[in-house]
Amino acid sequence: MEVTSGLRPPAQLVRWTTPEVHGTIVRRGTLAARALRSNNGMSAKPQLRALRLCAPRSGVYEVSAVISDPERVRAVAFRMEALHGRWRVTELEMQGRAEN
Repeated sequence: MEVTSGLRPPAQLVRWTTPEVHGTIVRRGTLAARALRSNNGMSAKPQLRALRLCAPRSGVYEVSAVISDPERVRAVAFRMEALHGRWRVTELEMQGRAEN
């Protein structure tokens, strides 16, 4: 979430994501980084509010989380698969709404 918020470089996640997921993260992070620059770089780290894990089969976890920052609450869902001796995110979905 720090990458998609523009707070960390996306290169840190290359090893842990598929090319498709990494592309999504890069696009979101680039947009967020632009917004941060126009906002004088003021942003708070995202905070984890809730986390759920499900193992539909061996070597696969499906994760859902609720993440918040001062401007919005996001629902995040992703699938992690054991590939070549390490876990990789193979699917990623993010939804968000502005705080009241």
